Amino acid sequence: MSTKRILTIGPRYYKNNSKTGGIVVLFENWIEFCRHQNIPITIIDTTKPNYKNIICAYLSILLQFFRNLRTHNIIFLHGTFKDYLFIAPIICLFSKISNKKFYLRKFAGDFEARFNASSKLRKAILKKLIQ
Repeated sequence: MSTKRILTIGPRYYKNNSKTGGIVVLFENWIEFCRHQNIPITIIDTTKPNYKNIICAYLSILLQFFRNLRTHNIIFLHGTFKDYLFIAPIICLFSKISNKKFYLRKFAGDFEARFNASSKLRKAILKKLIQ
């Protein structure tokens, strides 16, 4: 696989045209940048309301990840605190096993406060992930 292919995981616009926050706008800007630069990407939407329910969302996101892992060189997660707790550890583990580069782009300015308020287990997961 000589061409770099990026599996891009992050929040898309809400399907019901409701609220759009900064994280969505920045992720959509990233997608547009890649398209203008002819960078081959595959997009996995992490906007939970765009799925039937939260369980379906997490299962679908992970299933899409596993389907695309083999054909991509780089995994790029644009995430929130919850994404770092529930999606990122699995993606990180399987990216390492598959010898794929894994990058994180953290959004929302309350990460430090939420980290400090977390349990020891959550702190351990986040510390390992960020390392």
